[in-house]
Amino acid sequence: MNWLQALLLGLISGITEFLPVSAEAHRGILYYMMNLREDPLFRLLLHGASLAALLWMNRRILYRMRLVRMEEKHYPRSRRMLTSSLHRYTLRLWRAALLPVILGFLVLQQTQRLGSQMNLLAIVLVCNGMILFLPSLLPHGNRDGRTMSPADGFFMGLGCCLGFIPGISRAGTSLSIGVVRGVDKPYALRLGMLIWIVCMLGLLLLDVLAVLSAGIPVLSVQVGIAYVLGGGAAYLGSYLGLLFLRFLSAKAGFSGFCYYSWGLALFAFILYLAI
Repeated sequence: MNWLQALLLGLISGITEFLPVSAEAHRGILYYMMNLREDPLFRLLLHGASLAALLWMNRRILYRMRLVRMEEKHYPRSRRMLTSSLHRYTLRLWRAALLPVILGFLVLQQTQRLGSQMNLLAIVLVCNGMILFLPSLLPHGNRDGRTMSPADGFFMGLGCCLGFIPGISRAGTSLSIGVVRGVDKPYALRLGMLIWIVCMLGLLLLDVLAVLSAGIPVLSVQVGIAYVLGGGAAYLGSYLGLLFLRFLSAKAGFSGFCYYSWGLALFAFILYLAI
């Protein structure tokens, strides 16, 4: 992998990590076109850069969640006045989403090979487009954490669980499920990003285990520079992708990405036939 390939992989991986299009599908297609094998260490750098952008974007809400935890620990229920009720409900919903997310890592272990098989990847991308299209058929909801039940958080976590399948977007599936259940789009994004933090931490853990299993490689200066450029591009791409997704959640919504997903499925199938 040269520096240009690393830069391209990092940028596209970062942009698509949190948009309603599968980052795993894009990386699989790029590796397939470049005739490269995915390196666990480079994947670790990409996921770490995306997680850093996600944490920076959500630093304020994470601080408020920390205040809620401190109040639950040190103050009786009647005296929890420092944080708003919405933040307390958000923490409750986030906890309800953790179980399916943890189970999702078991799915991840069994489906990673799909990312390198273009015919199967095309089928999964078609399914991803259908998931994204579904919210456009339903009226907009206005629920937030104060009117959501733990089941809503559980189902949004389940969407992230499905998103561990290459070709299914974690962001798109969890947000689509939230909108289908009548959740306000900006709030669905706020809760979704908290869930994605857990997903990215789990992916980092799996990447570390994969690197240790394969053995830490000795990188040349040229390859090291390429990896640093790829990680920096992934951070920038992830941050821009999150900003764009926040804009979409407040404006037109994200259902239009279904057409992109179907187009990418057609492209993957053409690659399967041509190469």
